Amino acid sequence: MTGESFLEIIQSNELFKSLPVRLWERLAEIATVHEMEAGQVVFAQGQAITGLNLVYSGRLALSVRRHEDEREIRSVGPPEAVGAVTTAGYSHHFATARCTESGTLVFFDIDQLAELAQQYPGDVETLAQRINDRWQILRFALFLRFNPPFNAQSPELLAALEHEAELVLIPRGEVLVHSGESADALYIVVDGRMRRWFSEGGRRNALFGEEGPGAIIGDVPLLGRRAYPADIRALRDTIVARLSKARIEGLLQRFPLAVTELLSQSLIGRLDRALEDKRPDNTSTTFALVPTTPDVPIAEFGEQLAAALSVHGKTLFLTSMVCDRMLGEPGACQNKPGSSQAHLLLNWLYRQEFEYDYVIYTADRSPSQWSRRCVRQADHVLFVAPAWGSPELGSNEEQVLDEENLMGVRKSLVLLHADGTRIARDTKAWLLRRRIVMHHHVRMQESADFQRLGRVLVGKAIALVLGGGGARGFAHIGAIKALQEAGVPIDMLGGTSMGALIGAQCAMQWSPEEILRNTMDLVKAGENFTLPAVSLLNGSKFASGLLRLFGDSTVEDLWHRYFSVSCNLSRGETRVHNTGPLADAVLASNLPPGLFPPFVEGDDLLVDGGLVNNLPVDIMQRYNEGGRIIAIDVNPSEDLHTNVSSQRGLSGWAVMYRRLNPFAETTQIPNIFEILMRATQIGGIAQYHKVKNAADLYLQPPLTDYSVSAHKQGEAISARAYDYARPLAEQWRRQLLS
Repeated sequence: MTGESFLEIIQSNELFKSLPVRLWERLAEIATVHEMEAGQVVFAQGQAITGLNLVYSGRLALSVRRHEDEREIRSVGPPEAVGAVTTAGYSHHFATARCTESGTLVFFDIDQLAELAQQYPGDVETLAQRINDRWQILRFALFLRFNPPFNAQSPELLAALEHEAELVLIPRGEVLVHSGESADALYIVVDGRMRRWFSEGGRRNALFGEEGPGAIIGDVPLLGRRAYPADIRALRDTIVARLSKARIEGLLQRFPLAVTELLSQSLIGRLDRALEDKRPDNTSTTFALVPTTPDVPIAEFGEQLAAALSVHGKTLFLTSMVCDRMLGEPGACQNKPGSSQAHLLLNWLYRQEFEYDYVIYTADRSPSQWSRRCVRQADHVLFVAPAWGSPELGSNEEQVLDEENLMGVRKSLVLLHADGTRIARDTKAWLLRRRIVMHHHVRMQESADFQRLGRVLVGKAIALVLGGGGARGFAHIGAIKALQEAGVPIDMLGGTSMGALIGAQCAMQWSPEEILRNTMDLVKAGENFTLPAVSLLNGSKFASGLLRLFGDSTVEDLWHRYFSVSCNLSRGETRVHNTGPLADAVLASNLPPGLFPPFVEGDDLLVDGGLVNNLPVDIMQRYNEGGRIIAIDVNPSEDLHTNVSSQRGLSGWAVMYRRLNPFAETTQIPNIFEILMRATQIGGIAQYHKVKNAADLYLQPPLTDYSVSAHKQGEAISARAYDYARPLAEQWRRQLLS
């Protein structure tokens, strides 16, 4: 190749414009020419970068493999370049380059380019920055080809979207559009996360209104000529692709059917969620770990969490030291936002987020630029604190909250406990000082605690919902034992009535044997009859028994997330107990009206939750975002039949006489306890089909031959449920693993 030919390549390439001629000449001196044949692999994805390739003639196809899926993202021809001029941030190729049309490559060795950087530092840095900027375009190309619904579109439409879209960075906390604004563009979320903020507020939780990668924003306002109904705010640093109204209209003219279908899919998806009250899955993929104080073993914690997440997908664990090592430059991750080096770091991080399913950003033990970057990259921020320390806000925690806008961002508290801790204490003191979505209790040496945390964070938790049913509730114990022996983890628990009692003990991590023994002790204590002005029984023995069992533990102290359900008679609504004294939460859910006096909360009266929701799968759906739900129903759909006619009244004395007289016809009629207990369960029976369809695994042990008042047969009921549930649990576990 002649010097004139080389200069033609340089002059025609945007990368080299405005750079000094002397640098061009030096580049010509180190350039080598390589011929390539069709089908030849120039470099492979993951291979170490050795330099920069300029395409002089011929064509290359760039393809990327993610998991088992490989897609072509770009065709490269003269005078484009592939590769890098520095290894800072780019030590390995993100794509495979394969020759599709024979031609010539001009190659610049990375080591020789490094020597040039010593002589022309500013100019080579400019060249490196321009190559880095090309990654923005490639990032959008990657996004379109790997994210639904775009990955199902034609190559022509994807190429048009690449050409027409403008990539815009929306910093965390900033508003993309305001409520009431007219729409002048359509936005596609490429990286990061946005959230809709409605002026009336009151949304049910942080997931409602979130928009992650692949979401289309502004389609309805733009095409319907309406104002935005809500603010759209960035929950983390977010990249969006902006398509102006004029460009959308141009795309509609060129690809009318494809673009219309694309926008329709987005709209129909939102309408389905709204009409059917569907909740989006938990799609968090990036997590920031922030130690509240310098003495938190944050690196060790992060490594164990990464091991737990790796079960669910390819996971990258990043600290400032790990990041510097991977970038090959000490202090590379500590550059201030806005600098060229920070821009390089940002693009490198986005590349890692593409290559990995989950990324854990671990902040430094003291405030730093890296710590700020961790928080800005995170879908979910976890503050990690020592449970044995002060519940006051830690120094690192205060710094992050002061410097970063975390409005609407998912924030959780992780309390680390000493090895061997049996019961957590004083959790409420920590929660009162913080506004967080969820909290978790973790013992550093308990791998099961990390595995549970990992499942919850990525929306793969397994929740157990236990229904009410009087003595039949002993079946929950046998079913839990079967699930545990089959290796099915239980991450969250919720229940009504007897299910609330069994679930609370399971959330304490007591064994099935302990739970059976404790529950038998409670029912054997019996109860005292009283003047039936309010109830038949005074309930004092049961209430005091629960206090002895749970002591001063609160719902917040439990190792597993838990709730119970009662019925607020005063307001005619469901009461969900997810905070406060555990004994009270269980007691309020276990008071059948007429049998026991109501639980008094303020000036409201609470009774057995079976009246309104005997198997609260719907409530668990709100807690277990994207996870699986196992429902155990101990109520038969038919029960309490009789052979006695009482259309004109029924004498209790006559019933007693028939039962005592051996010569009288056998009487089949339930007693008052059974009738009242059955009445409290109607709230669950009426929802049978809805609950059965909502649960991922629905268990209904055969218990019709056991009365709801057969508490003395608790052990037999538990054993029958174990025999019933064991094969089903093993089968379901195999399905989970397949």
